[in-house]
Amino acid sequence: MPVEGFDAVDFDNVDGYTNDTGFPLTYADQLEFNAGLANAAHDHGLSVALKNGLDQIVDLLPYFDFEINEQCQQYQECDLLLPFVQAGRP
Repeated sequence: MPVEGFDAVDFDNVDGYTNDTGFPLTYADQLEFNAGLANAAHDHGLSVALKNGLDQIVDLLPYFDFEINEQCQQYQECDLLLPFVQAGRP
């Protein structure tokens, strides 16, 4: 079922496992959650952006259509986005 009027979704804060959340989140927990978010969005006809989440780019590339990074120049992390570029994804 498409979401009328929208083309894509950008989930924010998809790296909870790197923060002190008060929950025992692991890298694997976060991967499963993020993949589930992406699959749910695709089920509704939406493209999905991975916003930041640099540590998981390689593992999440199959699930996300494009990457958003707000400050890769500032933090000198643009090279970490190359898997998306190499896959022909913005």
